[in-house]
Amino acid sequence: MKNGARKRADGAGLPSESGNSRAESGEKEADAFEPWRVRLFGEFRAERHGRKAIFGLKKAANLLAHLVFHLGETVSKERLVESFWPDSDSEKGRHSLRMAASSLRSALAAPDWNPEVHLPSTRDTLEASSCGFVTDVQEFRAHLAAANSIEDPSSKALHLQAATGLYVGPLLDGFAEEWIYPQSLPLEESFAQAACELILIQAQEGDLAGAAGLGKRAIALCPTREDLHVALMRAYALAGETSMAIQQYEELERMVDETWGEEPGKAAREVLESLPRTAIAHVRADTIAPESPSPGFASKPPTRRAAFFGREAELGLVRQQLASEDGFRLITLIGLGGFGKTRIAEEARIESFDSFERRSWMVSLLGCRNEDEVQEALMAPFEGLPQRVSDPVQVVGARIGSQPGLLVIDNCEQVLREASAVVEALLANCPKLRILATSRVPFGLPYELAVPVGGLPVPSEGTDLETLLDSPIVRLLANAAQCVRPGFAVTPDNARGVQALCAMLEGIPLAVELAAAQLGTLSPAELVGAIGRRTDLADNDRRIESRHRHLRSVLEWSVHQLPAEEQKALAKLSVCRGSFKRDLAEAILGNRSDKALNHLSSSSLVSWSERSDTLRFCLLETVRELGQRLLEKDAKAKKDACAALVRWATHLTEGIHQVESHSEASLWAELVSTETVNVLAALQACVDGVVEPEEAWKLAFPLVQLCEYRGWAQPWIRAIESLLEATRERLSQATLSQAHATLRLLYYNLRDIRNAHRHITSAVRAADEDGSPLLRGRCRSSFSVTASLLGQFEEAQRAATEAMELLLVAGEPVSAARSALFYGWVVFDRGDEVESEPFFRRALELGESSGDTETIGSSLLGLACSVGHRSHPDAQPIFDRALEQMQELGKPGQLGHFYFYRSLIDYRHGRLQAAMEGFAESVKAFTGAGIALGQTPLTIGGTILAALGRYDDAALCWGRAEALRESHGMTMFPTQQRDFDREFPKVQKALSEEGLRRSMRAARSATDEEIREMICRAVWAVRA
Repeated sequence: MKNGARKRADGAGLPSESGNSRAESGEKEADAFEPWRVRLFGEFRAERHGRKAIFGLKKAANLLAHLVFHLGETVSKERLVESFWPDSDSEKGRHSLRMAASSLRSALAAPDWNPEVHLPSTRDTLEASSCGFVTDVQEFRAHLAAANSIEDPSSKALHLQAATGLYVGPLLDGFAEEWIYPQSLPLEESFAQAACELILIQAQEGDLAGAAGLGKRAIALCPTREDLHVALMRAYALAGETSMAIQQYEELERMVDETWGEEPGKAAREVLESLPRTAIAHVRADTIAPESPSPGFASKPPTRRAAFFGREAELGLVRQQLASEDGFRLITLIGLGGFGKTRIAEEARIESFDSFERRSWMVSLLGCRNEDEVQEALMAPFEGLPQRVSDPVQVVGARIGSQPGLLVIDNCEQVLREASAVVEALLANCPKLRILATSRVPFGLPYELAVPVGGLPVPSEGTDLETLLDSPIVRLLANAAQCVRPGFAVTPDNARGVQALCAMLEGIPLAVELAAAQLGTLSPAELVGAIGRRTDLADNDRRIESRHRHLRSVLEWSVHQLPAEEQKALAKLSVCRGSFKRDLAEAILGNRSDKALNHLSSSSLVSWSERSDTLRFCLLETVRELGQRLLEKDAKAKKDACAALVRWATHLTEGIHQVESHSEASLWAELVSTETVNVLAALQACVDGVVEPEEAWKLAFPLVQLCEYRGWAQPWIRAIESLLEATRERLSQATLSQAHATLRLLYYNLRDIRNAHRHITSAVRAADEDGSPLLRGRCRSSFSVTASLLGQFEEAQRAATEAMELLLVAGEPVSAARSALFYGWVVFDRGDEVESEPFFRRALELGESSGDTETIGSSLLGLACSVGHRSHPDAQPIFDRALEQMQELGKPGQLGHFYFYRSLIDYRHGRLQAAMEGFAESVKAFTGAGIALGQTPLTIGGTILAALGRYDDAALCWGRAEALRESHGMTMFPTQQRDFDREFPKVQKALSEEGLRRSMRAARSATDEEIREMICRAVWAVRA
């Protein structure tokens, strides 16, 4: 089970299979276990079972990188604090380290991968275990060691090939921590030496292509290493490729001259001098330069118009294709206007100018309307051509000829058919020509590589200042803002506003530049509040091309090129939020959805991504706003689209009624969770009155089940409160009662007992108006729970008694069993543990007669606690039965309750280590599902920690519980008060008055995740 009990053996911390013992399933689990694979060379990445780790904090990724680089070694926390937070004092640095470690464990945790085992922590050290991780650096070193122990060249080459293949870039490229650079140098040295050795072996075995490929890749990774150039020269010389060896020498000579102002070293000159004399007769000893191209055929060197930021992925792909002999001859940068296609094309031309022997031209088709104007624009960059020719394309093709060349054609979308004819003719007649085009739609030619150009990456909320300053989109914003506010900079004071602004603008370069023009009079945070719709952004700055001075006009041009039906499809799809699957598009658009999605995707108005073998489509929020403008003009289309969205969402949520097992329920919950934003959009459509109120609540009611399986109530409360406010006057009393009961459960999930009780009180009132015994009984059952939490034990007992009577009359044994169960807990919590036993037995009897797993499990838990209060051995078989039922059910909240109540009984019988382990499992079950920690488990946990002598930790738990009680008007249960009164004097005595106050203050701001980490530390300390 996903949130089942963790049975530990040999410290492995792996989950058992369906409750079986570790001994029975250990061999199977060991075979299936997979460590996290961490890539440290080049771009940092951690993957496991095809899942890429996503870190909530940048420092968490940095911390993992440091730990796995020192795999299997204990690393001092003091050293980590000094390395990552050098400007913080010791206490603050340790707090930051705890937060980063907690974020790291959350990112890596999995049912069969226990972060407490594989990232063990003591008071002073952290460690990444060698059984929990594998790194490319580790494998790189292993292959090099194996290669060094082998004499046979062919066998040695296999290990060298594996090692050099792992090295895809410098150690942790893009990370700025000081410890990285000294560690990266020996790794680069090892890579270069291995590459040189492998290049020579491959050349000696006649594999020149392999040697040349490795040599070029190695030089691209380590461009200033002369030994790599020399190795490649030797490979060419061995193969008799004298001219290639000379060209490599020339490249080396340019590099050392530009880098150090020196000449190549002795080794390179010796290889050059060993070549046939006739081949190097034109090479002077002091300089070897390529022959200058004929002025008539060369182009003017391109210049960079403005600073260029980011786009490493797009530029890297274009660079790779242009450099490869087998690369695509037509590369088209596609995307909406304002996304920076032209800037990328210009930058690629600048970078590749010399590699195309300075034969590079740029043509702009902006403003062209027909074939004649396209051909006229084509001739513009070529000097010396006659002004009047019968076939401009043929003349330009003759000028380009059979030599290598690069032609950049910008703004092709306006005359796509005419531009396509030019492209086909030139590529047919110029065998070494490459064309780099920009267009909002691809040409659709078979030899075309379409490169999508989206927005620049946007830093996530909470990104630290250092990372923010390195972000291309932030650098672009700061650079543009300096034009209107000289001296503008990103600082700790405005960093949050800058991040929010970049996120709002979705990384669209044009939107960022237009917004930056308004930073002369507004702060970034003020601008976020001032911008209504993104499409309203405009500017009169003459530095911005006139066609790009209004974001809406840029996007509207793309939309207006669509046929009317596709414009209508875009408008209807704007009711979706975030990403969506094909089934939602089909629900909104009908059987023409596939055609519409294909057309909108090719027009760059809809993007797509593949997740878990499923395509998901997405409208940028900026494009969605434009679609909404179109939809507002067609009231019928808007109503139809919104109604379709509601029908789709209702069908999705009502899927819970068809599930027959826990695994099916979990799949349903996962499916609904991935569609959260679209279900919320459907709820808003219900609030707006798109469907009748009773129909609207058919969508909302099943979300209670989602929260029971996922514990994720926060996103739904506001939407369902709004729905209740909008529909309450038109609901039947039965539906109104269910609506209040739904909100009661959502608030209860957040441990907001006061609001939960408010809603269940209204639910009881509406149920009484309706008169249904079943509804009245169910509402009273729920009322008894919140009333007891608020210390209203008489009211809770009366409600539970009435509920049982009503539900038995209604012929509902399951609901009656739950009422008996709630009654038992009321009696138990008020301190009459032994007297609660008959009620739990009655609940169990009714539950078993109905076969309801949840009721049986909860009744067994209550019975075990009641029996366990007087006899620990007699309670254990009952606890085990309860655990089996709850594991089968698979609801994390139920498992959390099981563990903390079992830990309470263990504590009362002096089994403190077992109590601590149980409490830790409870906290993990709750926090892992996003369920808030309530005052009951926190109070019990504090009591256990105090008994173990961990007084600071006990004060933290108690202080957090007290804050919750004060916030929600709750009281401590008498059954817990007795244990608290026994342990509190010990804490009072051990801590100074100031220390106790400090711990209690810290508790009020502590997060559930911090509590969880503290509990993990305590468990390890107890085990030690």
